[in-house]
Amino acid sequence: VAAITVALWANKHAHDMTGDNDALIGRQYGSVERDVWSLGYFPQPGVEYIWALSTASVEPSERFVSGRSSNGDLETWVHLAATHVGQRSQLYVDGVLVNEVPTVGDLYAETTPIIIGAGENGVRSEFSSVTIDDLRIYDHVLTPGQIAVIAAP
Repeated sequence: VAAITVALWANKHAHDMTGDNDALIGRQYGSVERDVWSLGYFPQPGVEYIWALSTASVEPSERFVSGRSSNGDLETWVHLAATHVGQRSQLYVDGVLVNEVPTVGDLYAETTPIIIGAGENGVRSEFSSVTIDDLRIYDHVLTPGQIAVIAAP
């Protein structure tokens, strides 16, 4: 997968403090835990928003793009958008770029189902306590202006 944008509105109802990534949406390799890509939040430390992805380099390479803390966002609608193309991956919160990291290569091509609202390939004990709306997946990277438009209330 050469390019992707994942965008959604999320309203968190609780922090999952189990120490694992709370996925809002993602795709994993077959039955293993490594993400091809996942957008969610990580409860330790500071409950940061996170865009996790693995590229198809010679050795599998998992990268994390984390953003600001989501501690104050309980029962509040927040727009999240994440992009990946070539050598950069970005995370936006409420239409604003909060972090960008260098990456190497395309994402793994995977045919596993996309999992919404749960991690670990939909393991029942790993559901996120969140309401998700207006979920969008694009096969290209949206511009910062396009992300600002879809993030507008």
